[in-house]
Amino acid sequence: MTVSLFSLSKAELAEACPASCALPGVSSSSTAAHRGTALHRYVVRALAVGSDAALAEVPEDDRELCAQYVLTGLPSDPGAYACEVAFAIDRATGRARLLGLDIGRDYAGAAERLGQPLRPTEVCGSADFVTLLGGDGVGVDDLKTGWSRVTAAERNLQLGALAYASAQVYGRDWADVRLLVRREDGSGYFSRARLDSFALDGVLLRLRRAAEGVRQAREDVSAGRVPKMSEGTWCRFCPAQWGCPAKTTLIRTLAMAPQTVLENQVSEQLTPETARAAYERLKVIKGVLGVVEGSLRSYVEEHPIDLGDGYVYGRRPIIRKVIDGHKAYSIIYELHGAAVAASACDMETSQAAIERALRPVAPARGLKALKTALLERLDSEGGITTETAWKTDEHRAATDGMEG
Repeated sequence: MTVSLFSLSKAELAEACPASCALPGVSSSSTAAHRGTALHRYVVRALAVGSDAALAEVPEDDRELCAQYVLTGLPSDPGAYACEVAFAIDRATGRARLLGLDIGRDYAGAAERLGQPLRPTEVCGSADFVTLLGGDGVGVDDLKTGWSRVTAAERNLQLGALAYASAQVYGRDWADVRLLVRREDGSGYFSRARLDSFALDGVLLRLRRAAEGVRQAREDVSAGRVPKMSEGTWCRFCPAQWGCPAKTTLIRTLAMAPQTVLENQVSEQLTPETARAAYERLKVIKGVLGVVEGSLRSYVEEHPIDLGDGYVYGRRPIIRKVIDGHKAYSIIYELHGAAVAASACDMETSQAAIERALRPVAPARGLKALKTALLERLDSEGGITTETAWKTDEHRAATDGMEG
């Protein structure tokens, strides 16, 4: 089966950093990705059957999220557009073909079913909405969710490539493209552009250059050479980031010689020309610091770090008493009345909440005795249990005897 150099959804990443498609990668999922998938699915169904019916189909865990989504500005005539339109662009010949509708990103399978397997020179992707416009034009809309930075429509390579494919397949000369950026809180914006035939040809050129960069990067990796790399905001979602020499070098530097980073990078005098690069670099460093911390936390689960003077950095159990709010309410109500019980207890309570509630009714200097008696009764009636949580921090190492 043919493996494409990259999909159109990764085209900008491939263009920015060819090594991202050449180095070993780690696939991952996230809450944000799940939300995006759920919103995409809901929007397509809402446009087809109405928002109420679509919401009824949404799993309960995602229903509140989808209910907040604003459909204003999306295509409204079901007969005027197609959803999830999958294309393949042959970057060598410039020809594009339709692979199908709503194929679930199974581009290779769709091509096989058509009797025309994917060629090594084809790049695939799906447009959320495609609309045939008057005057030899085509409309291409791409729905984006979440808070990540999105390249404007006129420069967005994924959107431009989908517009190129649509124009090729449907015999159109130009494309109106839109990014429909919508977030889970209902906010968002549109980014629009018109791409004429010249602009569409420029998109194909960018795809070819990106593909050539990836091809060269893969050749370098196979030969044991370091491929061309470029750091930027795209690093955050790059599947190859933790095998990237730029990242691993920075991790070692931060873990073993942070002063080098300060002297060589952070302490440079900022100017209008260098400030943006410094800011982007800072975000990369913050991401790497998170990896360092996460790796240390995983390591010390089994191997606590001796910090000297009796202290370690590692995991330790935190044992706390948990009070049954319902039983506490019943006993406090019996002993001190409804007002004190309501003040002390909600669905949950704590020793501090009970002490605050007892303070107004306790005799002079009798608060501690009153609280102790109440807690002892709660304990005797099974209203107090213990739970253990684990915390990773610096703390005194456990000893066999009493600490001084």
